[in-house]
Amino acid sequence: MKKVFLVLLLSAPFWIFCAKKTMIRNYYLLEFPQEISEIQTEQTFPLEVDVRDFQVSRAFAQTRIALRTESNEINYFYYHHWAIRPSYAVADQVYTIFNHKELFAKCTRGSSYDPDYRIDGNVQVIERNHMNETQSAHLVMTMQFTDTESSISHVQHRFDRSLPLEDKTMNDFAEKMSQIILEETLSFSQQIKAFLQNEN
Repeated sequence: MKKVFLVLLLSAPFWIFCAKKTMIRNYYLLEFPQEISEIQTEQTFPLEVDVRDFQVSRAFAQTRIALRTESNEINYFYYHHWAIRPSYAVADQVYTIFNHKELFAKCTRGSSYDPDYRIDGNVQVIERNHMNETQSAHLVMTMQFTDTESSISHVQHRFDRSLPLEDKTMNDFAEKMSQIILEETLSFSQQIKAFLQNEN
């Protein structure tokens, strides 16, 4: 009996370590793949543009990743979080694309002094969707290009996109979400370019 007690006592640190290891929280980034380096530089317009934080619906504004299982039911992963709140992370990614494309003479992340236009928008839904047999990354979002002097939004781009998860991991989910933001921001940038060309 003493031997059994001694074995259990000596093995206790191992089981405590394993328990702690399984309780580690994982954090996920919205990051673009290598393909972003292949984006060609566009015509540069002599404008100063701010990319501001995006507004996010309250149900999705926290760092815990949302999981939709029914039409009006969502849960939150306890051990899976966004590394950065969506309001900041989405804006950071949009800024990265516009800064890389060099569509504007000056592009600032945040607020600058007297910019010509600002880019911001709303994230209505950012979630992992398990409603159907095909699990997916689901993003509903609006981007807008607004004249800072008149407060008129000249270009608005709204989309409701889902991409199926291939290996169904959380990392695959974050990659698919990043892919949606990349593709839709590129489409948005083309709409802005067409608007500015018509203005000149």
